Amino acid sequence: MVFTTTAMILVGVALGYPALGALLAVILVLEVITVLSRSRQRVTAWRVGAEGEQATARALEALPDGWVVIHDRRIPGGPANIDHVVVGPPGVFVVETKQWRGRVSIDGSTIRVNGRRRDVVTQVRREAEAVQRLLDDQGRSFVVRPLICVHGAELPLFRQRVDDIALVSGRGLVGTLTNGAEALGRDEIRAISNILDGGLRHA
Repeated sequence: MVFTTTAMILVGVALGYPALGALLAVILVLEVITVLSRSRQRVTAWRVGAEGEQATARALEALPDGWVVIHDRRIPGGPANIDHVVVGPPGVFVVETKQWRGRVSIDGSTIRVNGRRRDVVTQVRREAEAVQRLLDDQGRSFVVRPLICVHGAELPLFRQRVDDIALVSGRGLVGTLTNGAEALGRDEIRAISNILDGGLRHA
């Protein structure tokens, strides 16, 4: 980059416009700084998200025998990924992981973090609908329940649900999943898990 900026200045001098060459060099430097900054932000966001998913995966290890967890799969026909699909006696769940800082609040059907709106409700509902379509196509019509697992942030003390979507911490994840009447036997859990494992590509 030093060579390029120097070359621009020299070209400007040769053409009789040294100020123009210097201006172009400054523009180039600012553009490079902007690109590097955005790249660093993307890497940081990816790393934080990956840490959250790993924390959720560790929490899910405490599920009782007979449960099946499928990690990090793509939504069929799209680039988005599903963090975790969980299948157990109470049914089928999609778990979206978020690593946030600060205070989480619920405003109607909107989740906010430190007052800023987060569109995670639409995201996790879309993921659950994709899993449900896959099961429907295979003749396994079960309601897939979306759930949001939050790490690092303070959740609301009382209201922790947006419509049909539970909002839980890593500590409360397993308790929320297992707190339900048995709807699936071992053979059904195995069959559904095989369908999902085969129908959802690795991200």
